[in-house]
Formats: sequence, C-alpha cells, structure tokens
Amino acid sequence: MSTPQPGIETHSIHHFNVPFGSTFDEPSTASGAKWRSTLQTLADAPGWSDAWWGRLLEDPQQVDLLIGWSTFQAAQAFFASDQFAVFAAKLQPLLSQPPSTPFAVQLLPSVLSGVAAFPEGITTMHKAYFDNVEDIKQTQRYETNVFNFAQHVHARQDPQIHPDLEETPFLGQARGWAIPLSLSSSLEETPILPNKSKSIFVILLSWLSIESEREASQINTPGHSESLYDYYIQSVLDKAAGGFDRHHLHLDFLFSGNLDRKERSSEILSKALSN
Repeated sequence: MSTPQPGIETHSIHHFNVPFGSTFDEPSTASGAKWRSTLQTLADAPGWSDAWWGRLLEDPQQVDLLIGWSTFQAAQAFFASDQFAVFAAKLQPLLSQPPSTPFAVQLLPSVLSGVAAFPEGITTMHKAYFDNVEDIKQTQRYETNVFNFAQHVHARQDPQIHPDLEETPFLGQARGWAIPLSLSSSLEETPILPNKSKSIFVILLSWLSIESEREASQINTPGHSESLYDYYIQSVLDKAAGGFDRHHLHLDFLFSGNLDRKERSSEILSKALSN
C-alpha cells in the first residue's frame, strides 16, 4: 500500500453488487429513493467534493462508486466517523452481498474532468494486485508507463496531424496506489486484496467510446513490435502476482461542491438528488 501525500485530492473507491433487476439507479423507484438517501449522507461530510458511479458494462450487477475528498485526511475522518456508519447502514439494503472494503487512492492527474465533459464516454478501470515487495518498489516506473502511454496516444490524435478528428477519442488517464482506510466497525467487510496481496495499483483510462479504446490498442509502439497498450499498460498488469481486474464503466457525475462553502455543497447535492 502507498502512503498519502499531504494536500492532494483523494478518491475513495467502493465496489459493490446489487441484485439482478435492481432499479437503484432509477430515481422514480423505491430503490432509487434509498440510493439518493444514501448519497445525501455525504453532503455534510467535511472535505467531500464529488462522487462518480457506474455499473460495470461487463456485469451490470456490479457497481463502482468513487467519492472525492479534498485530502486523504478528510476521507479518513469520514470513514472513521458516525456519518460513515449511517452511510453504510443505508447502503446495505441495496446490496446483494456485503461490499468490498473501500480504499483510497490519490489519482494523478484527475481524469474525471475529461469524463464530465464527455458523459457518454467510457472509463476503463484496471486494478493490479501486487504481493512482491520488489515489484511494489517499481512505483515510479509503473506511473511513467501510464504517462508515456497517454503521451503517445495524444500525439497520434494531434489535430494538426489528423485534422479529420472532430473530437479527441482519448479523454485522459489517472493512476495511483491504494491507501488503506480505517473504517468504523459497523460495516460488514470482505477483503479487497486477494491472494494476500500487499498493494493495488489503480489505472483509469477514459475514452470517447469502446471503439476508440480498441483502435488505440492496435497502435504499434515506436521501435517495438508490441502495441502501445501491451507495451505500456499490459506489461504493468502482467507483473502483478496477485492478478488484475479490468472493466469498463459509464461514469455518471453525481454531484460536486465548493469546499470553501459547505452550505453551497449541500445546495448542489440537494438539487442534483431532486432531479
């Protein structure tokens, strides 16, 4: 696991399962009302900034929720508080099984601004599970791989080189190591680290469409026989002795707040939840 860096925005990542046929994401249903009530508990949490969620395209009964915080300390304070106990209690009836234990990650840079501009886009989330200390020490190398991948893809999409591109198929990337959270004891938990893995490396790649991702995955790496994706991204995933997860999401932007004026945050949240 990583250690938090001071003053950097943090996202807690939650993964949970909902029953087949669940309508929790439809506001007009009873489950939708419970979901909105669950989210309402975030409004008064100090340091809360935004939240994003999406069903996995590969399995719509699985859901990822990303909650933004001004700092890791703000996230930790929430998860150790009575507010989190209320949040967990409200969430539990919507689930088909106990949720995975949430963890924090300081995503650098934040890919979510690009997602907000293109809500129809696709975000690919990768979680690589490392249990070899020597591999974990290669932090800078892994982060550089993701950065270089993005640079190469952006270069291929330069409108001065390809003026026929009306929109940028690649929206952005973010990466970071998981940071453990101390949770209030009220939440029934399941481990997030399979095979006794010691850390998780998270990679987010956002695209205008799955077709955009597929096309980019076929671009060859200069000077190498592998594609850009295989050379820079898959090579990191393959080093994870605990394996890796990869799935696609339509990330919906739930709400955002002004951290300097919490009352304004609550206003924005209440308006968003009433729509």
